[in-house]
Amino acid sequence: MRLEDIETIGIIGAGKVGRRLAADFLAAGYRVLIYNRTPESSRAAAYAIRTALAERSAQAAITPEMSATAAGRLVASLDVVQAGGNAEFVVEAVAEDLELKREMFRRIEEVGDPDAIIASVSCAFSTDELAARLDRPERLLAIACGALPSDVTAVRIRPGAGTDPQVRSVTRALLQRIGKLPRD
Repeated sequence: MRLEDIETIGIIGAGKVGRRLAADFLAAGYRVLIYNRTPESSRAAAYAIRTALAERSAQAAITPEMSATAAGRLVASLDVVQAGGNAEFVVEAVAEDLELKREMFRRIEEVGDPDAIIASVSCAFSTDELAARLDRPERLLAIACGALPSDVTAVRIRPGAGTDPQVRSVTRALLQRIGKLPRD
């Protein structure tokens, strides 16, 4: 996967971190598909993301036109396969439950682009634990986003033992493109 090949981002679990990343990707011009388990949580996430884009416009970080265009590229789904299977870069941001995360990875691998990169925001598990049951563990790495509002740009990249160096390189470039400061 090359950076130029990435047009669509899947966000699996649009809680606080997933929403923030979705807004960043949208503002940078990407199409974003978000997945949450319930219609209520999907609607709330989409509303919060659109509100975040409008706030960026009010702060002059982006123009009102850019905000409206970005909001139009957001698709909320109740189908993890649709959100993760139709993206070249997938961010997994579900609850810190190893089996739940592995199930999301399995479903994404089953139907997704075999070259898609999967980035987990897990802090509770090592990248190797997360990748243990994947058919293509070289496509997975973890990213740890700053948890505090004052540190929203810092992102730590945590590859696994088998992560393809190209996956790491593309992820670094993609994160820089959305205004993050990736570090190892």
